[in-house]
Amino acid sequence: MRVGITGGSGRVGKLLVANLLRNHKVVTFGRQNSDIEWALGVRPSPNQLSQVDVLIHLGWSLQERNADFHLNVGGTATLASAARDFGIPFLFVSSVAASSKSSYGLAKLKAEDAVAKEKGFNLRIGLIPEANRYAANSKKFFGIYPQIPCLINITNIDDFEDFIEKWLGAAYRESLPAKPVTLVSSAATPREVLCRARISIPLPLFLIRGALFISSFVSLGARNLQDSLLSVTTTPWEQK
Repeated sequence: MRVGITGGSGRVGKLLVANLLRNHKVVTFGRQNSDIEWALGVRPSPNQLSQVDVLIHLGWSLQERNADFHLNVGGTATLASAARDFGIPFLFVSSVAASSKSSYGLAKLKAEDAVAKEKGFNLRIGLIPEANRYAANSKKFFGIYPQIPCLINITNIDDFEDFIEKWLGAAYRESLPAKPVTLVSSAATPREVLCRARISIPLPLFLIRGALFISSFVSLGARNLQDSLLSVTTTPWEQK
């Protein structure tokens, strides 16, 4: 099967592409080092879409979470619409953050709605440890303070890749459900991630969020970090 993928150069995308190449031909859509030149927000041409049998969308801009809101939502909607018009099964890899109050999560939720309207499919996944650049980071500012454990929705990479293969099999057999559905990864259950969040001073989480909120007005990094905290992280006492 010829599998089209956007976002194949991302951390999750690279893992998925490597796995799919074992059994399929992978056609990447992107601006650099891709098989087909494409950018988020651009509608692929019929000639480009004729080169794939299905389309999996992972592409997402994270330059500025608030400013990129319409690009991500509109770009996903445009891509899903093009796939539907060309008769190609479309899968949007979303995030469990869609149920959060973050701007990132709200964009994912709106994109899911757009995909459903175009009769596409949504898959919500949690953080994949193998694709997490912070997983192996054990640095801390001051060693005298204890670690603060955080609960993060994580998805095992094997479960994720297994689901993709099953979805592709259903698409090949033309046995996908007629109605649009949101498919939630079975592994997206809150668990304590391998690494633990470390902070320099033992402040309550609401104070940390408050400091990030104030800093977000002058720092892009603080804005994205603040939104990331809301998107994927919860503390044990918030789970009760």
